[in-house]
Amino acid sequence: MAEYLKKFAFHLSIVPNIDETAEFADIILPTQTQLERLDMGANNIPDTMGSTATEEYCINLRQPVVDIGNRHHVDVWVDIAEKAGFLGDFNAMVNYFMELQGNFQLSPERKYSNREMVERWIGSMSGGRLTLDDVAKEGRLKWKKSVQERYPRHFYRARIPLYYEYHIDAGEMIKNVTENLGIPWDVSRYKPLPSWYPGPGYGDSSGGFELYAVSYKQTFKTATFSNFNPWLVELGRNHPLAGKIILNRRTAERFGISEGERIRVENRRGRVLEGEVHLSECIHPECLGMDHNGGNWAKSLPPRPKGTDSGVHFGELLDYDMKNLDVMDGAFEASPKVRVSKAAGGRK
Repeated sequence: MAEYLKKFAFHLSIVPNIDETAEFADIILPTQTQLERLDMGANNIPDTMGSTATEEYCINLRQPVVDIGNRHHVDVWVDIAEKAGFLGDFNAMVNYFMELQGNFQLSPERKYSNREMVERWIGSMSGGRLTLDDVAKEGRLKWKKSVQERYPRHFYRARIPLYYEYHIDAGEMIKNVTENLGIPWDVSRYKPLPSWYPGPGYGDSSGGFELYAVSYKQTFKTATFSNFNPWLVELGRNHPLAGKIILNRRTAERFGISEGERIRVENRRGRVLEGEVHLSECIHPECLGMDHNGGNWAKSLPPRPKGTDSGVHFGELLDYDMKNLDVMDGAFEASPKVRVSKAAGGRK
């Protein structure tokens, strides 16, 4: 990733923390953290809107807890759009994505603040009945679901196809394009009926690469962003699994690996990571697990005890090669085959 970021001639970063990507930027503009921001739709709107578990729809309002003078990233982008001469296009896209209606739409020539956009979004969604001050009292915008919205399954009348004949035509089209471009592409899987196909490493344990590396998320972290939150960092240091490599106890015994040792994990491309192992019966004997919340190295990370880090970086084991890309849907092979051994130096 570092080598890739070096290729950009100019890099602007608008961030609340100087993370690893921002360290490569030519210009860094500070912006607000979640505790400073005003946002309509603080929750994941598609997930919440699609839930059938409640009697009402709900969009949460994130309200600032403290104001220390930083600006909302939307306000920064509005300034950039104005100075660069595409404010009209920017406002048009806001109208489109926020589905602003009637008098609540943004005018092409006027500059709006983030707060004004939130105010207009609430007005448009509520048909003019509510303002930002109204929604702020309860912290959310809500409305009742119909019976059909609560129990949609009963109302479905669509038929689910089992024979996808268009896959045949799609395969022929892709074959013509890839052959003309000289790109090797397997079109044998473009068939009308569902079939099972093995992943790239399935059934091949040669060279000692017999384990599947799998990743998961910690319940108290969001990707690697949470490693800039001192409280969550402290929680992670005291969590028995955070940042560790999880190995089945029976598998570990076969390799002569003990609880708490540092082990070495290697993929077929020769990419290697090391970390502390935790043994468990709660992982499959053919798998090796680790959360995908570690690996940060930015200088602005919260202070941590000497000799500690944010945990192993699962991405180091992924092999970014076309052979690991699913030709049908573009999905990437996220469970590479790996081999393990004791790391030099042994126990942490």
